[in-house]
Amino acid sequence: MMKNDEKKVAELKEIRATLKTKRITTIELAKQLHMDSANLSDYLFFRKFPTEQLISEIIDAIHKIELVVLIPEKEISKPHEEVQEFPIFSDDSETNSEEMNENMTSFEYSVTPLKLGDKIKNIRIKLSLSQEDLAALLKPPVAVDTVKFWENNFGVPLLDYCVQISDLGVVTLDWLLKD
Repeated sequence: MMKNDEKKVAELKEIRATLKTKRITTIELAKQLHMDSANLSDYLFFRKFPTEQLISEIIDAIHKIELVVLIPEKEISKPHEEVQEFPIFSDDSETNSEEMNENMTSFEYSVTPLKLGDKIKNIRIKLSLSQEDLAALLKPPVAVDTVKFWENNFGVPLLDYCVQISDLGVVTLDWLLKD
């Protein structure tokens, strides 16, 4: 890999980290760039290689979004109950707590594959959303029972909802759908 390519990869990783920390969804960023979110995801997750101009446009768009909070407090209908932290992976082997905390910070690095419903539930919990909040966030909104149905692995969301959920969790659609 050439030095220029390595620089682009490093910039894309930094962009993804910024999106995750600032809770900016791929959909929101794609709207700012007047670009299809699936196409933008291809660049962000290295399925396509972006030009330097596109990378600078992405960085500019992130700055234009002005680090808006994903869900303003007034939109959340009821206070959230305390959520117990738990690993996002299911691994029976012994790990030290430092390694466990490092793995818990990202959905992308799970050790053992989870079922789709578990992944949706973990994304929702990491975002401190209730099932009602997640149902209302999706466009078009779905019934709370539908979210429960997905989380219990009784069905698979439509692709459009999967894209929205993966964007909320800042994970790839591929990771979300793989069992």
